[in-house]
Amino acid sequence: MTATFSGICDSLGAPVKKVRWSWCALSPDGKRAVFTVWQDHFDGRRYPIVYHEDRRKNDNANRPGWPEITDIVEHCLANPDTEALGVLCKAKDPEADPREREWVEGNELLELRIERDQDGVPWAHIIGRRRRR
Repeated sequence: MTATFSGICDSLGAPVKKVRWSWCALSPDGKRAVFTVWQDHFDGRRYPIVYHEDRRKNDNANRPGWPEITDIVEHCLANPDTEALGVLCKAKDPEADPREREWVEGNELLELRIERDQDGVPWAHIIGRRRRR
């Protein structure tokens, strides 16, 4: 069976709100966050958790997933003990906006630490990898 982002989130106790537009999920107790991590957006061992390179494009409050991802990123920043995990994904079309997942890595999770850089921009730092059970 092929892994899906929503299925991985469910198995981690952090169900997505909407399968169609959720790019992340937060467990009901707020102790675990799971994020889509696009394989073509890494900057070394860090990842722009708010994924557009031109972050001004993300200010569109009409995009259904935008409030959700910003809320979950802010939750992780305010609660650094929240376990943050990334699911590596490949886009069907890297130029599309919004993106659609071609595949997700179903066997391994990225362990993340969410922090702001000197300009106040949130980044996910990859601090480890873990086999998914």
